[in-house]
Amino acid sequence: MEIIALEALPSHDVNTFGSNGSRVAGIGAVTDAHVAALSLERGGVIARHPAVGHQLFVVVSGTAEVSGADAAPVTITAGQAALWEPDESHDTRSVQGMTAFVIEGTLERT
Repeated sequence: MEIIALEALPSHDVNTFGSNGSRVAGIGAVTDAHVAALSLERGGVIARHPAVGHQLFVVVSGTAEVSGADAAPVTITAGQAALWEPDESHDTRSVQGMTAFVIEGTLERT
């Protein structure tokens, strides 16, 4: 499992069409992707299971505790993401509740 600090990704300004105060950072290109919004209630758990393909788990609100193959828990919050490799065993839980986007597919890092 890799933890990604979204604000630390290489990025560039977006100034087209009158845009200002915005930046974009590439994470990778995904083929045959599945995108889902996921929420966990207080105390919610997604039990340990293998990733079908690359799985990018982006927390947009709240806090999640995630673990990868080593089963060591890592706390991530809004603005962070976990990236699991294909077949990597992982789980997710949240004490206070959280919302995330999950993108699954074949990821080629940029």
